[in-house]
Amino acid sequence: MNEFHNMVYLGVFLDEMDEQLRYLDEALLMLESKGYQNDLIQRLFRGAHTLKGSSAVMGFKQLNRLTHQMESVLELLRGRQLDVTSELLNILFDCVDFIKELRQSILSGALEEGDTSDLLRRLKELRKTAAESPAPAAEGLPQGEAGPVPDMIFDDIRKEQIQAAIDQGSAAMAVHIQLAAEEPMKYVRAKLVEAKLRETGEVIATFPELEALERDAQFSGTIVYILLTQQSRQDMMACLQEISQIEIIHTDPITKANLDTFTEGKEARKNSGYAAQTVRVDVERLEGLLNLVGELIIDNTRLHSVRSRLSEQFKNNSDVHLLNDIAGHLNMVISDLQEGMMKTRMLPMEHLFGRFPRMIRDLAQKSNKEIEFIIEGNETELDRSLIEEISDPLIHILRNAVDHGLELPEERAALCKPRKGTITLRASHQGNMIVITVSDDGRGIDTGKVKEAAVRKGFVTTDEVKRMTDKELVMLIFRSGISTARTVTDLSGRGVGMDIVKAHIEKLNGIIDIETVPDQGSIFTIKVPLTLAIIRSLLVKLGSSTFAIPLINVIEIFRMKAEDIVTIQGREVCQFRDQVLPLVRLHHMLQVEEGEHTVNGRLFVVIVGFADKRVCLVVDQTIGNQEIVIKSLGSYIGNVSYIAGSTILGDGRVAHILDIGSIARETGSAHDALLQENTVTAGDQDSQSEKYITFKLEKLDFGIPIRQMKEIVPVPEIHSLVSAPAHVLGMINLRGLLFPVYDIRPKLEMDSGEQTDGSRILICEVSGQEVGIWVDQVSAVQLLAREHMDEAPDHILQNPEVLDAVYKDNHQFIHLLNLENLLDLHACCITGPGSHDRSPE
Repeated sequence: MNEFHNMVYLGVFLDEMDEQLRYLDEALLMLESKGYQNDLIQRLFRGAHTLKGSSAVMGFKQLNRLTHQMESVLELLRGRQLDVTSELLNILFDCVDFIKELRQSILSGALEEGDTSDLLRRLKELRKTAAESPAPAAEGLPQGEAGPVPDMIFDDIRKEQIQAAIDQGSAAMAVHIQLAAEEPMKYVRAKLVEAKLRETGEVIATFPELEALERDAQFSGTIVYILLTQQSRQDMMACLQEISQIEIIHTDPITKANLDTFTEGKEARKNSGYAAQTVRVDVERLEGLLNLVGELIIDNTRLHSVRSRLSEQFKNNSDVHLLNDIAGHLNMVISDLQEGMMKTRMLPMEHLFGRFPRMIRDLAQKSNKEIEFIIEGNETELDRSLIEEISDPLIHILRNAVDHGLELPEERAALCKPRKGTITLRASHQGNMIVITVSDDGRGIDTGKVKEAAVRKGFVTTDEVKRMTDKELVMLIFRSGISTARTVTDLSGRGVGMDIVKAHIEKLNGIIDIETVPDQGSIFTIKVPLTLAIIRSLLVKLGSSTFAIPLINVIEIFRMKAEDIVTIQGREVCQFRDQVLPLVRLHHMLQVEEGEHTVNGRLFVVIVGFADKRVCLVVDQTIGNQEIVIKSLGSYIGNVSYIAGSTILGDGRVAHILDIGSIARETGSAHDALLQENTVTAGDQDSQSEKYITFKLEKLDFGIPIRQMKEIVPVPEIHSLVSAPAHVLGMINLRGLLFPVYDIRPKLEMDSGEQTDGSRILICEVSGQEVGIWVDQVSAVQLLAREHMDEAPDHILQNPEVLDAVYKDNHQFIHLLNLENLLDLHACCITGPGSHDRSPE
């Protein structure tokens, strides 16, 4: 393979190779399940034909011979001279596997094609079994119906070039090519034809220009190449026979006599203005652009921080007003830019899920099981960097579902189940997370065997397992060496895999969970962030330093009395709802100075979770949610305990991102046995209580159900609205979406307040609309028991319908609001961004 091909076309070849392999795998699987279908065999034939032509162009001789033999066998199948048998399908599957291995070899830098002799022998034996000899191939290229011939207009330079070539004894010809109608990559195919023609001479022009093909929706598939060559027409035709997806070809000689019929015109200038619709961009360049977008986000946050301060100092300054407008528009542009750049990193899950049907088919054959494999959510998109990372964990889980989960057909029949087991792979979005589930209708996980293996391996004692719930026993499956397999097979059973799966998911800042029912099946659920580059986080204060906690790990925020802290075996724990959790004082762990972290004798506590562990973190203050750009600490600093990276805040200061995984693993592991011995039961507390987010207006405490909360944000610029009601402050632009902001004080018969550093906007869902509510300060997320809630006293309130209840317990007195009645959005002329209208330019 010459250097020109290696440098220019190898990437195109590999992309096309990957696409055709997916088509071949899908078509073979469907052929196996549905039997002989002409359209499937046509797809297989076209795939083999395409790979044959591409491999010849690229100089891969072994691949060319193999695909040629595949094409011959498929031609016999297409002519009904061969039947669809398991032997035929297995040979074709093996050929596809060989091509996959070759592609991986090329990607790794090795161009050795491997030995195809065994596959070629098996394919030739199939041909010998055909009842009749294969029909002789027609000479030349396939013929069909040509599209309209494009205009061929030469300028003076092209005419002189052709005349000079003819004078020197070369032939000039117009080579007409008709691409196949189903060809999905017409530009790539046209470039391969051009490259092949350049081996026989010089291509001086194409009509239309190749770069215009992708952009021209009316392109008929007909291309004319102007070729100057000293080779014969027969040699040129033979050369083009190696390229697939060409249905028509003929040549017209160009002589001095007919050259004058081609004149310069307006059409030539019009064609020269076309540009390619798609371009191939190196991934590293995209990564560089994303880093620049991250820098813009950081500077945008800083700009808004400065803008806010200037607005306070110079309220009537026209330049400050202009700055507000510019900052608002810049915020919208950066939000759109960020969204666009993030989309360039996203790939549909089809790129990953498409590999698994073939794997399940092979595993079913090896294990003698009948399996129906269902895939849902192929269109769900995930960051391309995570697509590959999530592949190995899914392979482990799917293999276990086949080997451990599903029973043999005879066992299923004895249990009155269908002989064919079902495995379902599903992907969906959930907020800023992607959720992947693998479910089966098999035997479920035997907790007794898990318990036995855990005790035998020494992970837990006999007394400890007696106190564990079924859920806790199932989660032991993630310990290294735990296996419920009766025998070790080449599929699974060695006790390795599930611990690796868990570690891999946690490395991606994700979580994995299991639900299982004996004799009904199991569901493995994986949650990972959509991207690892930009995340939403909770900012907290420790002394004078600011730290970020990824929101994916934040479970609840609450205030705790100092006297609720208990010391057990020399370690601090706190009682929270129905369990005892380890308490971590981050000041000590991170060696930062202690600030004032008690308010009215109560500590700020953030409960974080990582996999199956929960930890309470003591902080000085919670600042709010913010989208942050993750920055590496760099090789100079290296790994720092409990720190996953850093980010730059709006005021220019650096905030470190806490590594919740390492904190939870260290403190949670140390307390596992301790917590099992000191678990507090709360009976039916969950059904008798509800979570509320509490906040202050002036000096009064209010609460709204956490189920209505969407987000908490610092107060951005609020744009006033004409003719708005008194309680409507205006609209805010949040990541390109418009939200109305309400001041609920007038509705509560309270005086209007002033913005402070603690002021926040609560984004809530009310009557199906997302709206913002201005509050003076967010207090906590609390679980409020219904036994302490009393109905609002109607006889002393002007608007009793705005309160659901009044919560009172010890020193707490909280007004629980009914936002639907309070805002009365159906009667209000200002509506929320239910349609998510874009901000005006």
